[in-house]
Formats: sequence, structure tokens, C-alpha cells
Amino acid sequence: MTLARRSFLRAIGGGLAAPALSRAAWSQSAESSQTADSFAAIEPNPDFTYVPGLTPLKVGLRPYRKNTYRLEKEVLSDGKFVVHNYGHGGAGITMSWGCAQEVADILTAQYSDPAGKPVAVLGAGVMGLTAATWLTEKLRMQVTVFAKHFIPQTTSNVAGGQWAASKVAFLNAEKDKFVRILRRAHKEHGLRGNAYGVSPRENYSVNPLPAFDNVPPDLVPRTQLSRLPFTPMNKPGWKYSTLLVEPPIFLSKLQQELQKNGVQFVPREFFDEKQVHDLTQSIIVNCTGSGFRRDLARPRFDADQRSTGVVAGATPTSISLQRERLRVSARGLRRGRWHRRKQFHGCGPRSATLRGSGQALEEHIRWRSENNCPSDLDGPA
Repeated sequence: MTLARRSFLRAIGGGLAAPALSRAAWSQSAESSQTADSFAAIEPNPDFTYVPGLTPLKVGLRPYRKNTYRLEKEVLSDGKFVVHNYGHGGAGITMSWGCAQEVADILTAQYSDPAGKPVAVLGAGVMGLTAATWLTEKLRMQVTVFAKHFIPQTTSNVAGGQWAASKVAFLNAEKDKFVRILRRAHKEHGLRGNAYGVSPRENYSVNPLPAFDNVPPDLVPRTQLSRLPFTPMNKPGWKYSTLLVEPPIFLSKLQQELQKNGVQFVPREFFDEKQVHDLTQSIIVNCTGSGFRRDLARPRFDADQRSTGVVAGATPTSISLQRERLRVSARGLRRGRWHRRKQFHGCGPRSATLRGSGQALEEHIRWRSENNCPSDLDGPA
């Protein structure tokens, strides 16, 4: 059975990542929005055909913190200096390079000459790999990466990779810091370019996308359109000129370059603070996210709040179903169960338990299509 294109479009909330347009440079506009009444050309129609059993579904659990991501220092009882860098929700790839530079700023404020100092980076997702890269390349520190999983088994490896501040919270008092991180990250992504899987990409949507509300318009210009450049989907809508970061290319390149620079990758899972005390390194960068179960992450962290990204297919134009949310309890996660709270109306019970991962989600998507579920996924739970 093939999922109808209309149903699949409803499922993803109307956001379309069109093929990359050729641009001589990273185009930036100071205007917050523009209006365009015509197009010189019609874009190729996105193909949302979904064939259960043939089209792969990949699921990744993204730690989300209710009030703000965590990027701060902590000194442990044994004197180890820890920098926490996690909880970025759906904006990990987006914020990665900016957060890596903030980590470096914290370390250089603590150590006048950090070059050559041993540092343990916990976690090998995008936050861990970019932090390890920056500390290796810029501060010349002696980095070792510890993680339970490495690519391609990390959540970051199955992310959608659109450059957008999606599902990440920050304190109003720290908005300037948040914007600084976005600017630093966008610049570094642009400098790394195609070799790291980064390319300009237009994102089209019927409605304004909240993921860009707090992104400065000079980084991601947005244009209000009288019609979208597709047939037959030609309603009025919006165009966002952003970046696409392809995780399999990006993360593989980061790990390869780190290994060339002598960085060691050590398989290890962390359950409590004692294991951190046992590390020989006195400087720790904690990028474990949900991996640190009984964690160093005491303040402002809700262990039961997670955002889940679902990617259909494995092509460079894959669409992240970022509005299909899962709430996962720590107990349910250990037992291997996904607890879904359905955030839409008229499609059966409010909550359901799905066993497994990809197969269960595949069955749920098929069920939604067959039952003509409405698309107001952001309704009250």
C-alpha cells in the first residue's frame, strides 16, 4: 500500500525542502521578509511516495530541556572541570559549531594556555564531534571521545539536517547568547561547505515556520509568496533560504578528520557521576544528552521530555517529520517501549504504547493515512 501524497504532506505539516538552488555565495538579506508574485521557473515536485516495507524509517531520540539547553561549567567534588553542552532538542546540528565555540570560550577563560591539556568529550553525536573538532583544531588540546555509540548508530546520524532552530528552548535573558550561537554556527557551516555536506537549500511552506521565528533574517531570508513554485501545489506560502547539512556526510567527515589528528574514540557508557570521577582527564565536556541517565544534569532538566525526529528514506532530500512528537518515559525507554501521546484530534485514544521503533512507526503512519487523521498535530495533548 502506498501512502497518499496528500496524507503524507499533512503528516509533515507542510514544510518542503526543495532541491538546492545554485548560488555563487551564501546569500544573505537584511530584510525580514519580501513578497514575490511570480516565479521564473517551477521547481520539481517533491516525491513523498511511501511504500511500507521498502521505504526505510529511521528514528532518533533528541533530548529536550523545558526551559533552556544546557551550556555551562561545573566543578565536581574531586576538582574535575566539566562543561555541559546538551539539551538542544531539534537544533543540535543547527547550533553545533556555535556551541563548540562557546565551550572553547569557557575553557580558555579557565585555562590561560589549554594547548596540550587532556580533555574527555563524552558523547559522539553532533555536539560531541563538533566540540572535539574545535578543541583539537583551535585549542590544540589532547582530546579523547567516550561514547556508547558512534556513527552511524547515533541520533544525529538520522537527523533531517535542515538549518533551523527547531524545538529548542532558551531563557529570554539569554537571547543574545542564543543568537550569537546561531551566528557563529551558521558562519562555520558555510565555511566548511560541500566537503562537510553543507549546501544552500530553499524550504517552502504553506504557513510560516516557527523554527525560524528566533533566527535572524539576515541568516535565513524569508519571502512571502503569492504561490508556491510547484504543480499542483501552488497555494500562497513562504520560502526560507536556509542550509541543508547532510548528517551522514557531515558526521563522517568530522570523525575522519578527528582520527587523522590522533583523537581516540573509546566505547564507554556512563551511568553515574562516579564513572566521570574515574576518568584520568581532569577536563570533561559533557555532550551525552540522554545518555547520562543518573546524570550530572541536575538543574532545569526534565528527564521525561524528549523530541523525536522521524526520517522517511535516506536520500539527500529526506524530510524530517519533526512535528510527529513522542514523549518517552525513562522506564519505558529501558523496557524498549515507545509511549506516544497523540497530539491531534479524532484519531482514537489519546495515548498508545508502540513496541519497537521503525516498524511501529511505519504501522502508525499507515494507520493515520487509512483513517484520514487531521493534521493539527500541535493541538492540546
